[in-house]
Amino acid sequence: GIGLTSVLTHLREEEDQTIIQSLNDPSVINLIKNITKNYHQLDLVDNQIFVQGNYARYPLQDLSTGAREQILLALRLGIASQVSGGEPLFFILDDAFQHSDWQRRVSLVETTVELAKHGWQVIYLSMDEHIRDLYLKLAKPALKNEFHYFDLNN
Repeated sequence: GIGLTSVLTHLREEEDQTIIQSLNDPSVINLIKNITKNYHQLDLVDNQIFVQGNYARYPLQDLSTGAREQILLALRLGIASQVSGGEPLFFILDDAFQHSDWQRRVSLVETTVELAKHGWQVIYLSMDEHIRDLYLKLAKPALKNEFHYFDLNN
């Protein structure tokens, strides 16, 4: 039992180090900076993620829903990119920007458009007319024939 506990503890420590390295990889940090405009570092302490802002450090769970979703989006994108070796993948978002403020929504849509320009397949499902209109305004001209819009109401 003692030996097993020791091995499991060692594996957990190695896994935590891998997670910390992924959290602070430049690709993840740059995405967080670009998407949030306010946060620039992540730390893992006792299985809790902390976010470093311009003036203070906050537990991820204490941030607003919109800020938390933006950081989690950046984490997903950054880690997916690391796992794929930088190769583009697909990304399915279901009203992922719904809780973000209206100015931040523009930045988030622009981020997904940039991903699509770099070969990522982005599928965004939404019932939010504002987000739909942002995609029509920003993504359609930027992606031209690569942009497809489906209205399921008709």
